[in-house]
Amino acid sequence: SNGSTVNSLLPFTTYLFRVAAMTVVGRGPYSEYLTVLTKEDVPSCAPNIVTLKFSSRSVQLNIKRLPFNCWNGQLTQYLVRITENNTGNIINKTFLIQPLLLELNLNVTSLHPYYTYECVVAAATVVGPGPFSVAMSGRTNEDVPDGPPGNITITMVTPYSVALQWNPPTPDKQNGVIVSYTINVMTDDQVQRMVVQSNA
Repeated sequence: SNGSTVNSLLPFTTYLFRVAAMTVVGRGPYSEYLTVLTKEDVPSCAPNIVTLKFSSRSVQLNIKRLPFNCWNGQLTQYLVRITENNTGNIINKTFLIQPLLLELNLNVTSLHPYYTYECVVAAATVVGPGPFSVAMSGRTNEDVPDGPPGNITITMVTPYSVALQWNPPTPDKQNGVIVSYTINVMTDDQVQRMVVQSNA
């Protein structure tokens, strides 16, 4: 038997093949066509992140659909990888594909307020993910602190005043720039509230 390998084809593409025999005199009749669909591969290019929209604890990625000539198969999902620059933690999130949409909005939640994040996205077929996009960075918005001040101590007591001292909330609980503190002063029958500016 005879055979040959045809190279440089495209993934997930339908080809028609037929073969003819030749002698020194010329070519004989062609065989019937054989139809072959090449196998899928990973996408050959990356999606494009258009914008990042941050809240205090989430980010919305607006991305353009991958060009058809890069698909190399049936797209199954987008992979979003977010790196938390403050800690180095990596968040991986997958989103099922809606192939007909020209633009997609992908939401990632459970982020930390006032942290800087680097975002990349890749498209995937059943074979696996293609290349990741160029990274885009941004910072989540501020939010109210998640923790109280620490190490509160009394530094002075007079008949008419009490001096207090404390440390700010731990950095991972501040959720932004501390600009002031609220002090509640309570007795049996009343509550007084005062606000003091932060020294930091």
